[in-house]
Amino acid sequence: DDEHALIAAYAGTLRQRRSSAGGCSGYATAAAAATAAARQQMQLLEDENRRLQAEYEQLKNSTTSSSACIVSRAPPPPPPQLPPVSPAPLASAGDGGAAEARMLRAHKGRLEARMSLLEEHNRQLESQLARLRRMLSASPGQSQQQQQQPQHRP
Repeated sequence: DDEHALIAAYAGTLRQRRSSAGGCSGYATAAAAATAAARQQMQLLEDENRRLQAEYEQLKNSTTSSSACIVSRAPPPPPPQLPPVSPAPLASAGDGGAAEARMLRAHKGRLEARMSLLEEHNRQLESQLARLRRMLSASPGQSQQQQQQPQHRP
């Protein structure tokens, strides 16, 4: 949708410049405007890509650290605020540990699902970024060709 809006805006700009200035200079100006807009969008995509990469790494690190805690089977250190445990509630402590393990597994599943979504979004952004870079690298050559070729109007 954003791409369609950008294309429509560029087409409108081209129509306005053709009617007001006419000739090759309008094409060069439109190409320069399109290049500037593409660069701006590419910068925005690169920023979003960096942000998503950082979030991905953070999720990856938290997933591996929580997995390491579950796999190590070493009991986590007790929180300092807990009062000493009496012998009677020890029977229910095993149930609490199992519940905590289930909770951690569920949380890990959610994190992995989020991570896969972020990876997919990152792939889409990289694809879009590559497309914009190709457009950007192709646009200076196209604008030079348009300036050199005489324009015929019916």
